[in-house]
Amino acid sequence: MIATKKYLDELRQTARMNIDANLETYILAEFGEEPFPHTWSNQDLFEQIRKLVIAYESGKLQLDKITPIEQLARKYEALKAQYIDLIYELVGLVETLKRHGIHAPDTACNKYLPFD
Repeated sequence: MIATKKYLDELRQTARMNIDANLETYILAEFGEEPFPHTWSNQDLFEQIRKLVIAYESGKLQLDKITPIEQLARKYEALKAQYIDLIYELVGLVETLKRHGIHAPDTACNKYLPFD
């Protein structure tokens, strides 16, 4: 599930969340796409937005300091960390296959593991 303007309007009405235009823009940038390779449940999304609203209202979240470039940099770093974790997992799987006398397809190894 992702945050949409319609979803935020529903939160304003049903959950009585105070979401102004600046916070809406931030929420849509942060939660407008699923976090690859995972997805958010309705409860996850609601809870994350609820926490943001509380932080914003208490002055702990300064949106004017977070530029779109910084948001992209955060997403890039998160994806880079996930990619590295997946590579380590793949290396472990290939090693497990080798221990059992099974060789992973060369094309897969060459494409994803360009090292020995």
